[in-house]
Amino acid sequence: MLACASTPPERGSLPDVGEALDPPSQCTFLVGEPQGVLVQEVTPDSAADGLLIVGDVIVAFDDQPTLDSESLLAALGEREVGDVVEISVLRGDEETEQTLTLGDASGEPRIGVMIRTQYQTVEAAHIDTEVEPGLLTRPISISGLIYLFDAGSNVWERTEVEVAEEINWVATTAGLYGIQEEVISDLVSGEEIPHDGIEGWEPIRVIGSAGVEVILVVTQEVPDEPERVAVGVSRFNPLTSQTVWAQPVVDGFGIPISALGSPDGEAIVVVGVDEGGSEITGIDVWDGDGNARGMQDLIALGTPVGWMDDESLLFRTDVEVASLLTLPGGDTEEITLEPAIGGLPLFPVGDGRGVLALDSQSLVLDDVNLVGDLQVLAENCDFGRVGEPGWSP
Repeated sequence: MLACASTPPERGSLPDVGEALDPPSQCTFLVGEPQGVLVQEVTPDSAADGLLIVGDVIVAFDDQPTLDSESLLAALGEREVGDVVEISVLRGDEETEQTLTLGDASGEPRIGVMIRTQYQTVEAAHIDTEVEPGLLTRPISISGLIYLFDAGSNVWERTEVEVAEEINWVATTAGLYGIQEEVISDLVSGEEIPHDGIEGWEPIRVIGSAGVEVILVVTQEVPDEPERVAVGVSRFNPLTSQTVWAQPVVDGFGIPISALGSPDGEAIVVVGVDEGGSEITGIDVWDGDGNARGMQDLIALGTPVGWMDDESLLFRTDVEVASLLTLPGGDTEEITLEPAIGGLPLFPVGDGRGVLALDSQSLVLDDVNLVGDLQVLAENCDFGRVGEPGWSP
């Protein structure tokens, strides 16, 4: 049964592809290889109290290099309360040695510091690196300019593509695309892309991607009811101008508002909302051939935010709680999020571990398998949105 809406989904206009904007003057990126473990806070009456200070960079633990938070936490995991250890720290331009006795009131072999991995800081205006093509690459708009970020290698690239913040756009592994008045355009070249209008379906909005293809909201006239339209979802290849499939949404699903393609492109989770856009009315997983699996109970898990890998889909369940759904079996696992990213929009990297969190000024990476390992990737930037993974020019 076709789902009908009294009015089609709102259309957005396309940006001009022109001269790139200057990035915010204070916008900085953390780049390159990790350089040690930065001490952000020292716990009173802990092993580190009086020996380490905020700003110290831990570079070795008993002569073993600690270039990132994970290596330091792994080294601590092999110790016991009461062990005496030597810690090498950079304090300003000098390296010093400190002797600590591990342990605190928790009974764990802890140092007693809050930490994060230290990286080189580079102003956005001075970025001159190039991102290698790969599935961990994401386009991110900053002051309307598209930057590329590779979460696997921690490399940034500035492009010359400008997209206004209010514009609806999506990325595929092959390009950036948007729609204006049922015309699909390549936002990099500015060229229009013809749509085949298969079975009378016409594109209204881009809502996601899967591989090189975009996922569209499409509409179709309802016979004998000119004031109403049928709403569907379509998988369209902008490289060939061919529709892969187009399917109506079931009655009661709502208007499709987002589509999240798995890294291998074999599954797409589609989210539907009511006409006001205030309530999620449908969530389902569609396979590569355009068949909905009828998983209507997914709304109970929360709001889907992206794929951790080819088979694991992350839902935002609460402010500090996420749920991981594994397909095709349907097993779920609850994940407790770090308080620092509670309530922020989340974007899984796709490597099965990392989750990006974004506020209006900062981009943070959290490894969901580790406690307390947050990495600030960019600061003081005017962020717009984070695009789908995989695109690099």
